Amino acid sequence: MNHVILDTHVWIWWVNQDDKLPISLHKRITDSKRVAISAVSVYELIQAVRRGRLSLSIEVNAWLYMATIEADIDIIPVDSRIAQIAANLPLFHGDPLDRCIIATALANINLLISLDGKFAGYPDLAELLVTQ
Repeated sequence: MNHVILDTHVWIWWVNQDDKLPISLHKRITDSKRVAISAVSVYELIQAVRRGRLSLSIEVNAWLYMATIEADIDIIPVDSRIAQIAANLPLFHGDPLDRCIIATALANINLLISLDGKFAGYPDLAELLVTQ
């Protein structure tokens, strides 16, 4: 296990130091040697800003730089192996981008921090999912 992968909402809360992130998860991230996000989290963030569901205190590209490079958070690209795993996951979670995030954790055997309750429906993720 090289990284702890953050689901998109956890990444945003972590970077913005939002109180929505439980203290236990904050500590888990702080204690991690390497933290990463799936490349699809960048897409989700930009779409949330474009659709008005999320507002940032600075311009989106500046926020992304601060939230990855300056925060020392790696971005894991979606390669063909991750895409295959995501495509073959049960459709329990209707969001294909969330399935890509799950597949990123599974493909790399990394812990995944998420508060999305639907993630727990994937038995293969049970040993990797951190929710508290």
